[in-house]
Formats: sequence, C-alpha cells, structure tokens
Amino acid sequence: MSTILHPRMRAVALALLAAVAAVTLAACGSSGDDDKGGSTASGSSSADKGPIVVASWGGKFTRSTRDFLAKPFTDETGIEVKIVDVPGNQVAQLKAQQRAGKIQWDLVDSVVGQDAFLLDKEGLLEPLPAKLQRRFERTLTRGATESFGFTFANLGYVVACNADKVDNCPRNTTEFFDTDAFPGDRTMCATCPLVNLTLAEVASGTPIDETARKDVDLPAALDKLGEVKPEVKVFWQSGDQMEQVMRTGEASIGILYSGRALALKEQGLNLEIGWDGGVYEPGYWAVVRGSKHAGAAQQFMSWIADNPEAQAKWAEAMQYSVPNPKAFDLMKPEVAAGLADNPENAEKLARMNFRWMVDNAEEVNGEWKSFLQG
Repeated sequence: MSTILHPRMRAVALALLAAVAAVTLAACGSSGDDDKGGSTASGSSSADKGPIVVASWGGKFTRSTRDFLAKPFTDETGIEVKIVDVPGNQVAQLKAQQRAGKIQWDLVDSVVGQDAFLLDKEGLLEPLPAKLQRRFERTLTRGATESFGFTFANLGYVVACNADKVDNCPRNTTEFFDTDAFPGDRTMCATCPLVNLTLAEVASGTPIDETARKDVDLPAALDKLGEVKPEVKVFWQSGDQMEQVMRTGEASIGILYSGRALALKEQGLNLEIGWDGGVYEPGYWAVVRGSKHAGAAQQFMSWIADNPEAQAKWAEAMQYSVPNPKAFDLMKPEVAAGLADNPENAEKLARMNFRWMVDNAEEVNGEWKSFLQG
C-alpha cells in the first residue's frame, strides 16, 4: 500500500547524517503487565532480561530517547536497550523482516500515526495486554492509548500569520480557508494529504471531535481545498522550507508545525498563531509482533508512560509533545505552552481518521498527487 513520505521523516533523515547507528546501555528486567498504578519498572521480577532493540529516528531524536528514556530506564532496571536509526523506514524494514522470518526489533519509537495504523492493520504490531492498556488509559491523556501502543513526539498543525504583512490575520482553520475575508499569500504541506483533507473537513463544518471517526468525503474535501489553492503560493516539503517561505515573505499565512511556528515567533517574526481547528499529529510507541523480548519491551513502555519527569526532559529537548499530563507541570512554562498535548491546545485540535486513510491510501495519494499537479 503506497504512502506519501511524512515531512518529519525527511527532517530527521537529514539529522541522521551526523548520528551514530546504535546505542547500547546495560541488562536485567521485570514485567510491565501490572494493572496497578505506578511504574512496574522496578520492584518486580521477570524471566525476560532483554536486551531490547528500539527502532528510532537518528540524530537528536535518538540522543534524546537514549539520554532521557533509555539510559535512566537501564540505570533503574538493568535492562539493556539498543537503539537503531531507521528514519522513515519503519514500515518497509518491518515488512522485510517479517518476509524473511527474522524480526530484529522489539519496539518502534514514535512511528508516524498513519504508519502505526498501517503496521497494526497488517499484523506487525503486538496488541497491548488488556491490563496494560487500561493502565495507559488511566495514566496518559485522553485518546493517547490505542490497542497497540501510546502516542509520543506529538505535534500540531496550526494557522500562522505574519501580522506585519497581513492586515486581517485568520485565527483558525475556517478563516484560513476564507480567502475573501482574510486575503494573503498562503503556504500548506505538500506531503501530508490527510492533514489537508482533515483541515478541509473542519473548514466545511465538521466538528473537531468527529473527524477521527467520520470517513473523509474525499471529493468534497478536495473541492474545499480547491477553493484555497489559488492563494497557496508554496506547498512546502520540509520544516526548513516551511520556515524559509514564511521568513522570506513568499507566504504570509500558513499551515505550519506548531513547534516551527513558535520558533519563528521567538526569532522575531510577528506571527499570530491559531490552534483552533488545527490538526493533531501523533507518533506511537509500540511493540513489534514477533519481538524476542516483548515482556521487557512492554516494561520499557510502562516506565516511559509512568515517568512524567523523563517525558518533561525529553519534550524540552525535542520540542515535541508527550502524553503524560503530569509532565507539563515539570517543564519550562514556555515549552509547555507550545505543545500539542497541553490541554489548552489539545482541546482545539482535530484528530485524523488514520484507519480510513490506511484503507484508502492508494486512492487518496493518487487524488492528492493529481490535485497538486492540476
């Protein structure tokens, strides 16, 4: 099933050029399948000693996972964690491992939402034990837990407007699509059709709490996007290009990553940022089906879920959001204010229907390609 490369993959892939290929820590373990509150990473016994192999993103992403998650977990439990860098290649490599009958990984680190649901559909992810799933649902933010894992490294797509260039800035997705009332050159993502289709659904009146469950009306959503397309001067293909377009003035209004928008504002661009009707983009931690050390892998996931301190440090380093609500009280307020899982932001964001996208990826990607070229 074909998919369009997610822009975050491309950005991290560039960082991989300077990254080490793997990181090794130390050994020993316990079960993460307790239904009681609190971390199960210590104080219990398990026959599964690891080591755990984690497929991550390379560069700063891998370093943050190693320093703030893997190393303290190993220090506490003794379970060895090895990290391999496969930015954007989780799906292809897992399929290859399955075909060869040789699963090499135990966990995927923050795999992009659409890819996580594809892997789940194709039976490549281990379902969470029921007790562990219930624990995650109690510990983490509402909607963070799926049957195969929980969200991590989350971001928002927001409306950003340069108030020095635009007299009347749109403050939400509906206004972004209203080019008559809110004129100005625009920019949108070229490589994330489901994001754009979800934005179109919101602009057409679908409530944000229904977008994750409602099948996208593809023709209607493309028609809605067609209304704004003449004002979209650049369809960006990476975070760096997104920033450049706004910095140079090629566009003054854009759908941007929340973190990039805030970074531009901190750099002095007079941006007004609107979260209303934006789109929530999660990553997912999940155990690989066929993992040799699924018990230890689930224990590592439990440790991450139950450690808001570790999540707060990771979020401050990466500027991506984390799912434990207690983490937001433990990080710098200015960082917390810009993250997608901050309740003030999360309640304004639409969720995507990944299952619909996975079922219709070939048609959607083909129609999106035609839309861009038309």
